[in-house]
This record gives sequence, structure tokens and C-alpha cells, in this order.
Amino acid sequence: MAGIPQIPLPYLDWDNPNKQKAFDEWKDFMSSYLTINKIAKAEMWNYIFLSTGPKGRDLLLASGISEEGKKDPENVWAVFKNHLIEKPNKWVQRIELQSYIQKENETIEEFVLRLKTKADKCNFLTKVVKEERITEQIIKGCRYQEEKKKLLGKTDLTMAQAIEIVKKL
Repeated sequence: MAGIPQIPLPYLDWDNPNKQKAFDEWKDFMSSYLTINKIAKAEMWNYIFLSTGPKGRDLLLASGISEEGKKDPENVWAVFKNHLIEKPNKWVQRIELQSYIQKENETIEEFVLRLKTKADKCNFLTKVVKEERITEQIIKGCRYQEEKKKLLGKTDLTMAQAIEIVKKL
């Protein structure tokens, strides 16, 4: 392997509680590693496999992926992605969204960002419905009673208006 940079093989962090982040980082680093080292597409699975350790070996074997399937790295990535990243259940996500309240030391911007992030997982049918649910939680979860009264006093309140009102704290 003369001329190939001696870059250590990235490893999948199985212990990271944020599985999405662990997968994304690992895939990004592995993709760069494979590109830099000019690994042939049909051989990439070997490097992906090595970078996952014993857990990855067990998972890949249990997946039933064929020898031919391994030659396409997208198939190999999919095995790990499907195992690591849960598909959000919209009902669970929506119930959790309904319980969100502004934390003691949380700014309104942080609270709204948390609401929007959770709402993204709720699979609402339209943007309008999503924004209405976020608006409801801003009203329900805002720590400030005065602002809640202002928000409830508006009959055609939009999410943008609700955010603007509570930002004036």
C-alpha cells in the first residue's frame, strides 16, 4: 500500500446514546476514509465491516445480506442504519410533543427549537397542522402567564406571531 496515507480506520461508536449522530459521523468518516484510500466499490464492505467490530460482525451476519449485496456499499450502510436508527412512531412523538413545557432556564428560542425538532418527528400531514401544534405548545408550555393571556386573546394566532409575542419578554 505504498503511497496510501496512513489514516486510522474510523470506528462506529456503539455506546453513543445518540444513535443517529453516531451513525452519521461514522458514515461520514468512513466515506472519507474509503475515498482517500481509493478502495474499490466491491471491496468497501470489508472496511465498513472491520470498522464496526464484533457487534457489527454479528449484525451483518444476522442481516442475511448476500455476497453480491455486500458489493454495493449502500446495502451495507442500510443494514447498520436500519438497526441503529429507530423509525419514529408518530403517535408516541405527538404525545411527547404535547407534554413539552418551557424549562426553568430555557430561553424561548431554545424552547421553540425543541418544539420544532420534536414536531419534525410527528409526521403531521401539512405544514399548517404542524405549525398549529407548535403554537398550541408555545401557549401551553410558556412559563409566563402574562404572555399566555396575550396569546389566548388572539383568535387567528399564527406560530410566527406567537413566537414574536413571547420573545418580547
